[in-house]
Amino acid sequence: MIAMLTNPAAIIGALMPTFVDAFVARGLDVGTAATLGSIELFSMAITVVLAPLIVNRWNRRAIALCAILLAAIGQLGSMETADPFAIGILRMAAGVGEGALYAVAVASIAAMAAPDRTFGLAVACNLVTTTALLALIVWYARSAPAAGAMLVTGAFVAIHMAFLLALPKHGALPASRQNAPSHRDGPTASPVAVLSGLLGMFLLFFGFGLVWPMASQIAAYRGLDADMIATALSVAGFGGIAGAGVATVLGLRFGRVLPLVSGTLAMALGLWLIGTNFFVAAALLVMFSWAFNLPYYLGLMASLDLTGRIAVLTSGMIPFGAAAGQVMAGLIKDGHGFAAVTFCGSAALVAALAAILHTATSRTGAPLPAKGQAR
Repeated sequence: MIAMLTNPAAIIGALMPTFVDAFVARGLDVGTAATLGSIELFSMAITVVLAPLIVNRWNRRAIALCAILLAAIGQLGSMETADPFAIGILRMAAGVGEGALYAVAVASIAAMAAPDRTFGLAVACNLVTTTALLALIVWYARSAPAAGAMLVTGAFVAIHMAFLLALPKHGALPASRQNAPSHRDGPTASPVAVLSGLLGMFLLFFGFGLVWPMASQIAAYRGLDADMIATALSVAGFGGIAGAGVATVLGLRFGRVLPLVSGTLAMALGLWLIGTNFFVAAALLVMFSWAFNLPYYLGLMASLDLTGRIAVLTSGMIPFGAAAGQVMAGLIKDGHGFAAVTFCGSAALVAALAAILHTATSRTGAPLPAKGQAR
């Protein structure tokens, strides 16, 4: 049940094209629409980074309840208005609520005796939910193009109040972990390697944020059929489910370097293909490689510091990168056109690969476990 509470924040990046489309349907230009979407991601990122200051001090159920209400108000309140300032405030409120709920859920999962399994369940829930919501929003937006995305998302956020009782009121390590030796849980990599890894995660989602929120607008500009675009967004989530499944099956049997290289280059190709006639295949490839890459990027960064602090910072890079990319997308599109947007998105992925490979090849400390050996 706690794993379900990660959904409202985890789905926003993948749903962002539907929000951009809704803003454009109200008469806003694409650049402004992308910027308004980035406000939600920025506020979510800042909240996730700052949330550790309160999640262990305040009642977690109370925090989660307020977070769900704030996120639902932000989503539903921005359904009809076309005023950019009002939309910006409401999207900021939604991002704060989603970020706070995510932080409480992740903090509670991390304190479990076996958090890995629950994190895996959370990722699976996120992907299945994203697939279902994309299909539902695309279908509903045909009759309500300016409000469908916000109505569906706001209602979805609100139903998470049913899972609040699964949260502990206050954080505490389980008995099996209370006596774990903390002096051996420090960082196992140099600060340069850590910063390089954080940069890699930031650039991965910077490239994603540059292209994916504008995906349907790019396809429409190229004259692709509206039904084809809607179909691509509807089925793209299945690519994500497949990507996560492949990453789970492969694990570390080929190490991390080969999956990092193949997955990141595949995502770079998918972002570039968004601007071609292979839009449906491109959407599937982007979502597949996004879900495939995430476990390997997070797994590498988590291995650098067993206290989990680096993993938290790495998670914060996801919405920060996506939001920064979304801001730049409008500027690049206005100055150089959609082709430059897809090119810059692919280039950001290549830079992300260079950064994360520096971390993967320069980390120090205990070696990775052998095949079949538990960490």
